[in-house]
Amino acid sequence: AIKLRHVQSKKYFLKSNANQQYGAGSGGSGQQVVTLSTARGDPDAFWQIRESHVDTITNTTCRNGTPIQCGSTIRLTHVGSNKNLHSHDQYLAPLSQAHGNNEVSGFG
Repeated sequence: AIKLRHVQSKKYFLKSNANQQYGAGSGGSGQQVVTLSTARGDPDAFWQIRESHVDTITNTTCRNGTPIQCGSTIRLTHVGSNKNLHSHDQYLAPLSQAHGNNEVSGFG
């Protein structure tokens, strides 16, 4: 498992409560909220690197233990909730609605 850290803010990506979802119909996807935290030891900040459904380089599915090739498509799955990290180009981030800041959620 790995931790994801936002470069500019130095905060760690973590999953929020499963009951917290972006507002569907009010400018959000309705999917699970992903937040940032400064807590370095937060056990909710772990993500597993997994294969994508089909690798874009080899056009095959990946098997556990197989090294990931540079340029491969991967999935990041939250260890605690088993939700995949997901972004939306059609939904702006709820706290920083500047162009290019998109919603990031947990899905699956």
